[in-house]
Amino acid sequence: MTREEREAHIRDVVDSAPLPSPEDIDRLRALLQLGARATAAPATERKRKAPAAAAA
Repeated sequence: MTREEREAHIRDVVDSAPLPSPEDIDRLRALLQLGARATAAPATERKRKAPAAAAA
């Protein structure tokens, strides 16, 4: 199976999968938002690291 065939097969499987319930979609959106906030560094923290990195 070539790479293109494998990607087409995966696309077909994903496209044929049933959609999650509206409640599950809401939960997933909430989790994505929590993850984005957890990984984002506050602006003040980025400003403190910039001069330290420049000095090194």
